[in-house]
Amino acid sequence: MKIVESDKFKKELNNILAFIAKDSVSAKNYFSKSLKDAILCIDNMPYKFRKSTLF
Repeated sequence: MKIVESDKFKKELNNILAFIAKDSVSAKNYFSKSLKDAILCIDNMPYKFRKSTLF
């Protein structure tokens, strides 16, 4: 499985990170690293972050 980051994803992510950075740069860095780690994890475990069937 290959995860492709679209231009829209990159643009939206940069907007979100800029908003978080207004409050705390360290929080922005933590969020960015956590998100990238989760995205890389999806490649190995594609069902890990699926939506719950209960909601």
